[in-house]
Amino acid sequence: MSVAAKTVRPLRVAERPRLSVVSSPSRKRGNTITALLATAILGAALAICLLLNISLSNGSYELTSLQRQITNLEHTKAELVRESERLATPQELARRAESIGMVPASGASYIDLSSNTIMETQGQEAARRQVSNTVPVAAIYRTGPTYYGMGNERG
Repeated sequence: MSVAAKTVRPLRVAERPRLSVVSSPSRKRGNTITALLATAILGAALAICLLLNISLSNGSYELTSLQRQITNLEHTKAELVRESERLATPQELARRAESIGMVPASGASYIDLSSNTIMETQGQEAARRQVSNTVPVAAIYRTGPTYYGMGNERG
């Protein structure tokens, strides 16, 4: 058997890279900027929280003041309603009417617009003469079609 001779090639030795000493990057400058930026962000966040807290507390004081004002107004309203109800009683209305010179009606009267006269029931004319401080009857002017009161005066 024959062995074929192999040609041997010489191995190439890879060249080694040339290394040189390089100075390390300045870490102080990078850390300082990061620290200042973080501090600024934290300070801004705290300032915003403080402003929001102040705003909320001012709103709380204003809300409390307005609620107190609402309570006072509700008490005033209740007092005014009670006073209005007291003044609207029949006894109070009668007392105030007498104090300004009004007298109770003694009978019904009707106004005839066609003749501009007041038709009175018996006894009412004498009662009106007795009262000295009555308000005179207003003059009635005819405007438009004939009106006969509530419709039951003329048959």
